[in-house]
Amino acid sequence: MMMSKRRNKDIDDDAWADLHIDLLRAVGKHVDHYDDYVRMQAVCKEWKRKLPKYPKHLKNLWLGFVYEGNPFYSVGEEKLYSSKMVEGMRNKVVRGSYGNWLVTIGIKDGEIEMLNPFTRAQVSGLLPPVSTVPEIILYDPGNHNKEYTVKERLNEIGDGYHPVVWPQAWMHKYYFSKIVLSSAPQQDEGFMAGAMILYGTFGRLAYCQIGGSDKWVDIGSNNSAKPVYRDAIFHRPGNKKMMIYAVNTFVELCVIDPESGNVVSKAAPPIVVRDYFHPLRNYMYVVHTPQYSVILVVRHLEGYRTTKFDMFKRIDDDTINNEGWSRVNDLGDYVLMLGLNSSACLLPHGFPDTKGNRIYYTNDKMRFGIRFNDYDIGYFSVKDGTTHQIVPCSLLTSLHSDLVPPAPFWLIYNH
Repeated sequence: MMMSKRRNKDIDDDAWADLHIDLLRAVGKHVDHYDDYVRMQAVCKEWKRKLPKYPKHLKNLWLGFVYEGNPFYSVGEEKLYSSKMVEGMRNKVVRGSYGNWLVTIGIKDGEIEMLNPFTRAQVSGLLPPVSTVPEIILYDPGNHNKEYTVKERLNEIGDGYHPVVWPQAWMHKYYFSKIVLSSAPQQDEGFMAGAMILYGTFGRLAYCQIGGSDKWVDIGSNNSAKPVYRDAIFHRPGNKKMMIYAVNTFVELCVIDPESGNVVSKAAPPIVVRDYFHPLRNYMYVVHTPQYSVILVVRHLEGYRTTKFDMFKRIDDDTINNEGWSRVNDLGDYVLMLGLNSSACLLPHGFPDTKGNRIYYTNDKMRFGIRFNDYDIGYFSVKDGTTHQIVPCSLLTSLHSDLVPPAPFWLIYNH
C-alpha cells in the first residue's frame, strides 16, 4: 500500500513537471508579487527551467542598496529581498539609474559602466572614464594616493582656480554626484549621456554623446563664469532637437544645447523660491511631466529630514508671479521619482499598492558624518502635504556598518 501511494505521488509530480511551457507561463503571468513568483519557480526543476528568471509582467518600484547581499526593497510589497542580481558591486559606486539600468563607476579603475540587474546585461566602454573629465589637469595612476590633480574653483562664481591633489579612490567615489542618461543604452542611435560633476562643494555639467567622443566635454558655462548646477535632464520639446534642462544654484532653469555646450535660454527663479532658497536647506530637481512639460521641484529639509516639496511650471503669461511661473499643486495619477536616478515622472498603474500624486525620494545628497538614523527615504503626499518613511531605519542599520553608507537608488522594473 505504501509503494502504491509513493508511485501515485511520483506520477503526480511528473504531471506537474510536464505541464506545457505555454500553459505554465500563462499561469505565471497572473502571479502578482515577486515573492510568489519565486515560490512558483521552486515547485520543481522543470518549472524553474521553463519560467523566465525575471517575470516581464511584474512591474515594481525597487530601492536598491550596495550593501552586503545587495538587498532590494520592494516599495509596493514593503519587503526586503536579498538578491544576487547585482554582483561584484563592492568595488563600484552607483551614480545614476534609468529605468532598469544602473550607471556605475569602478573604484579602482574609474571606468563608467551600465548594468541591468534584472537581465544581468552589462554595457562597458560606451561612456568615457573619470580621468577624461574637463577639470582634471593630470592623471598619474602610478603616483600612489596622488593620482589626480584637479582644477578646483575658489568659489561658486568661478573667480579663480587652484590645483588640488586627490587620491584615486576618493575621485572615483565622490567626484561624480550624478550621471544622467537620455535613454536606456543602445535604444536609439542618438543615445546621449550627461553627467553632473561634483568637486568640492561645486557642481559642473559635462556631456558626451555615445560613439561621438572619448571624453567628457564641459557644457553650460558659455565660456564665462562657471555656474553651479544641481540637477539636469534630457528633454526633446515638441519632438524637436534633444536639449538639456538644468537648474543651477541661483534656481535658474537653463536650457543647454548639448552640441554647442551653450545655454540658449534661461528662466529666472520663481520669486517665492528666490526669497527662501538656501542650498543647505533646499535641494532642486528638474523633471519632465506629461501634464506640465518641464517642472522645477524644490525639496525642503530640516536637518537631514525632508519636510515638504514645492513644484512650479513655466507659463507663457509673464504677468503671473512676475516671473512666468505657476505653482503645481496636483500630480493627478502620476508620481515623481527623485534621487540618483534620472529624475522621472511615471504612472504607477500596475505597480503593486503604489498610489499616484506622490513624490518618492531618497537621501541622494549625502554628506560626511550622516548616521543611519538620518536616512531620509520616503514619499511625500502631494494631496495632504505629509511625508512618510518607507524603509525602517532599524532595517538599514542591520545591513551596513559604515558611518557613511552608499546612497540608495531607484530601479523601475517595467519590461
